[in-house]
Amino acid sequence: MAHFYLGELAFRRGRLRAAESRFRKVLSINRKYPAVHARLGAVLLRRGKGERAVKHLLTALKLCSDDPAMLQELGQLLIEARMMGYANAALRRLVGLVPHDPQAQHNLGVSFFIMDRLDEGIQHCRKALKLKPDYPLALYNLALAHLQKGQLSRARRYITRAMVIAPGNRRVRRLSRRLAEGKSFRRFIDRLNSRRHRGKMDE
Repeated sequence: MAHFYLGELAFRRGRLRAAESRFRKVLSINRKYPAVHARLGAVLLRRGKGERAVKHLLTALKLCSDDPAMLQELGQLLIEARMMGYANAALRRLVGLVPHDPQAQHNLGVSFFIMDRLDEGIQHCRKALKLKPDYPLALYNLALAHLQKGQLSRARRYITRAMVIAPGNRRVRRLSRRLAEGKSFRRFIDRLNSRRHRGKMDE
C-alpha cells in the first residue's frame, strides 16, 4: 500500500513518471487492484499514452465492485480516453447504484450528449435538476442541448435560471449573452453542432 500512496502523492504533484513507477510496482504484487489500474490509466492519459491507458481503464472497470466513487472516476477517465460506450456503461451502472445522486444523473446525461443522444441526455439532466434545482452546470448543459435542437425559448429559460444561480460563471455568462444578442447566432449554433465533445461534467 505504501507504493500506492506514494504514487498518489507523485501524481498530485505532477511527477507522472514517478507515479507510473509506483503504481506498476503495486500491480506487480497484485494485478487485481482496480483503483491502481484506474490511477495508472489516468497517468498514462496525461502522458499521451492513450492505448495503454485504455487497457488499464477497462481492466479497472472489469474488476470494479459496486463502488460509486470508482465508477464516477472511471466514467470521467473513459470519456477523456474517448471510449464513449464504456464511459456511458460505467455511468449507467453508477446511476443504477445511486439513482438519487444529482451528480451521477448529470454526468450520465453529459455522456449521452457527447454521443449525440440528446433526448436521453436531456432526460438525465432534468432528473439531476429535479434532485437539485439549484444546479447551474445541469442548467447550462440543458441550455446547450436545447440550443442544438433549435429550441431557443427552452434554451433561454434554462440559461436564465443558471444566471440567477451562478452569475459569475464565465460559460454561463457567455451563453446567456449569445442567446440574448442574435448577432452571428447562426454561426455560433453551427460551431456548437460541429463539436464532438458537448457539455461539461462535474469532477
